[in-house]
Amino acid sequence: MIPDNITKKHVLKAIAEVDRDGVPPRRGSTKYNLKHGKGLYPPKYLISVANRFANGSELPPSDFSGGNEVNNFLARLGFLIQGGTAKARDVEPTRRRVKARRHDGHCSDCKKKFSPALPVRASGSTVSVATVLISSPEDHTVDSPIELMQGVLQHAGMSSDLLLFAAGYFKTKQRPWTQLSKLAARIGALISDTRKKPIVCFGVDGPDSKDQVAAAVNSNGLLGLARKFHPTKEEAGYINAASDPFVEEQGYSRIINVGNKRAFLAVCNDGFGISYRGLDNPGVDFILDLIHGFYPKGEGGSGDVYFAKHGLAGASKQWGCPAFGAAVFFKKRPVPEAWPSGVLWNQGSKSTRCWKYSDNPLQPVVDNLEVSCGKEIAIVRVYHV
Repeated sequence: MIPDNITKKHVLKAIAEVDRDGVPPRRGSTKYNLKHGKGLYPPKYLISVANRFANGSELPPSDFSGGNEVNNFLARLGFLIQGGTAKARDVEPTRRRVKARRHDGHCSDCKKKFSPALPVRASGSTVSVATVLISSPEDHTVDSPIELMQGVLQHAGMSSDLLLFAAGYFKTKQRPWTQLSKLAARIGALISDTRKKPIVCFGVDGPDSKDQVAAAVNSNGLLGLARKFHPTKEEAGYINAASDPFVEEQGYSRIINVGNKRAFLAVCNDGFGISYRGLDNPGVDFILDLIHGFYPKGEGGSGDVYFAKHGLAGASKQWGCPAFGAAVFFKKRPVPEAWPSGVLWNQGSKSTRCWKYSDNPLQPVVDNLEVSCGKEIAIVRVYHV
């Protein structure tokens, strides 16, 4: 068992010692690494050394377990744990590319060629939320939504409880609810092929984007449904908005259960609506904001920074819980590495105008899983809640 009195300060001292002296033989990483700055460190060895600073002697590796026990302990102290077998202290972590298998099955056997970083399963009541950020050459659409979703499910769906995709991920020429049963069945079949069988949240936009809804699906079918309730100024009077932020849609609630936690489905600008309307938290543990997307600066709506500050951080501040976002970065715009797809407000009464990315304490457990399908690239970040 790991002593409770080991603190982040002790672990940082252990990291400094490893930087100076290296890692002894047979104490290197086997499955996971702790990422700190540009370095990779073996989590179990760090705990052994940190115990010396806390309690006077190194903790024998036989006295505690690797994997979940060590990784969850370090994650609670605020450290980032990554899956993979890169040799500690020798290389800087980079995004690992995974080619998504096409829906028709024609693809190289990516599972044999790659070992992508997978989230460390947390214990107890913690759930894993995977945000999917997509860089697309297209304008307004995702070219191969089912194929890309399948690739993400194959690699991030093995240990995530929920995968969050963007608003408008699917486009339809009919009203969205006429297509939902078909989509739910198709996506449910993909979910059934995964080990963890996560919930998948995605957006569907109807003709001319007059209907904008978010859906949550598991292997058994539709779980939750939400219609945009807070349109932008340009959308007011144009889109078919929900009459109330908490009204049911087609008999489904926008609040869904994820494990023993409750999540609220928000459609794009709804993230702003939570704080703008001064809504009270309806008893949810986190917010899932399905954002449409952002364009290169100077080529349309590129307000990713504004959205992070006032949409995600603003909603988190209002409801006192984490807010997660998924979006598409259109016209080949790369996904900004610093853009936070998970935000937890801890700045008290500070204005969101003054909020910086560095103020955000919520960091992904995995942030370097890259899945490609054709010309589109999905960056998957996994958070524990």
